[in-house]
Amino acid sequence: MVNTVQSNKQSYKVHPDNAELLKEIFQKHPEIDKNFQVAHPDFQSNFMDSLVEIYRKIKECKLEMLEMKDIESMYLKIQDMEKNSLQVRWLKERLEKAWNRLEREKKRRKIQERIKKDEEALAERIKKAEEELAELDEEDS
Repeated sequence: MVNTVQSNKQSYKVHPDNAELLKEIFQKHPEIDKNFQVAHPDFQSNFMDSLVEIYRKIKECKLEMLEMKDIESMYLKIQDMEKNSLQVRWLKERLEKAWNRLEREKKRRKIQERIKKDEEALAERIKKAEEELAELDEEDS
C-alpha cells in the first residue's frame, strides 16, 4: 500500500507513514525535486521514503541522541540524493551540525576520562605519601 504525494514538479508514491512528512518537506522546501534525475517511479519512491526517514529522525529526536554510525548512514543517503540532484543541502547541514556536536562530545568524554584517571592516580600518590609520613611519625615517637 502506498500514498501519492504531489510536489511542484510531480507526484511520488511513498509509504503511508511517510506521506504527511513528505508534504511538509515539499511545503518547506518546494524546489527540492526541481532537478531530480531519477526517472523510474520505484527508485523515486525509494529516494523519497529515505528522505522522509532522515527528516523524521532529525525532527523527532535530538540529534545528540544519534550515534555516529546513524549519522554516517544518513549522510551517505544524502550524498546519493545530491548526486541525483535532489536539493537537500539544508538536511546535509543539519547532519553536519549533529556530527560536529557528537565529535565534540566524544572529545569531551575522553578528556573527562583522562581527568578521572589523573585524579585517581593523584589520590593514590597522596595516600602513599601520607602513609610514608605516618611511618616517619611513628619512628619519631
